[in-house]
Amino acid sequence: MKNLLLLSAVLLTGFQVCAQLYVAPKGGATTDDSYIYVSDEVLFVEQGITLVPNNTAKEKSSIYLRNDAQLIQGATASNNSGLGSLSVYQNTPNSDRYDYTYWCAPVGRPNFANSGNRAFDANLYNDVNDVLNSDVALFTNSYDGIASPDMTISRRWIYSHPRGLEEITSYQHVGNSWNILNAGVGYTMKGLGTVNHDQLYDFRGRPNNGDITVQVYAGEMTLSGNPYPSALDLNRVFYDSDNSEIQDFRYWDEDRSIPGHTYSANRGGYGVWVPLASDPNGTNPGTYTLPVFSEWNAGGGNSGSSGMGASYARRFAPIGQGIMFFGDGTGPVTIKNSHRRFVKEQVGVSEFNRPGSDAQGGSSNEEQYILPQIRFNTYFGESHA
Repeated sequence: MKNLLLLSAVLLTGFQVCAQLYVAPKGGATTDDSYIYVSDEVLFVEQGITLVPNNTAKEKSSIYLRNDAQLIQGATASNNSGLGSLSVYQNTPNSDRYDYTYWCAPVGRPNFANSGNRAFDANLYNDVNDVLNSDVALFTNSYDGIASPDMTISRRWIYSHPRGLEEITSYQHVGNSWNILNAGVGYTMKGLGTVNHDQLYDFRGRPNNGDITVQVYAGEMTLSGNPYPSALDLNRVFYDSDNSEIQDFRYWDEDRSIPGHTYSANRGGYGVWVPLASDPNGTNPGTYTLPVFSEWNAGGGNSGSSGMGASYARRFAPIGQGIMFFGDGTGPVTIKNSHRRFVKEQVGVSEFNRPGSDAQGGSSNEEQYILPQIRFNTYFGESHA
């Protein structure tokens, strides 16, 4: 049985630590929802998290991470469980319906009774209304994603990249087969709207946690990234003794001025990040080689280059960031809770996706919403025999 401590009207300020976290509606009453709202801080849980969904649509999530807030879990091997969800934002500055963003989802499907990390699902993308309320995103089979009045994502451009180099045959179309996007599997997706549109996405689901294995191959790229609702320190990932198969990390960037959907018409390339010396608790930025924009052919290779990407911070991968892992050998590598750090998005430190962003992980968009008065009831405690 569990011995539970009830904390009413708790304000989450400072560095919050608990052994286990259980969040549920108080007494199951339909008007008595409970949730944790974390703003601009880190919530640290050493063991597992159990989330029970709320009864009303507006307050459906159990944990809300806002204004660069993050969740980090400890090294103890404990699975997350429950049908409730965590809500966390990420935005895509300087994007539009023609441009790719590389993603790695921080959450999985909560609609399973069993515990642990689950595959991503289309229903976990949400369109923001206010700090608590979001609508499930719509999807279309047409070429163009739509920003308003309802966020509508095109399925045509959602691909995983299990292995290979930059050629069209290396990509696997996801479409409606979201079950292939297990925790740690990255995917591509085009943006919405017109040029330089900054879309704010709300990920809602069970937070990923613990060891996540990614298979890499010598001389090839595997699309993975940051699978957690916190920043990921790539210096720690690279120098982990279990990850000797990683040669470097590669970030996609492209020429945003091209209004076309065809693979061969696009111009883009990969910037290469390497960590330099081991620096597990520091801020050494490593080195980032700028991407050269190439005109890629469907069968592989390119027909010339035109322009380059800009330089920006890459050591601390933000929430949702997709990254190509380039293999120095063939075998599994492991992303771990010990690789996570509370590093906020900011220019020159941790920047999502591409240069020219506000680098605030959606914070500038969040400020337009009025924060309501919030009451929550939260259960903290440990399991005892």
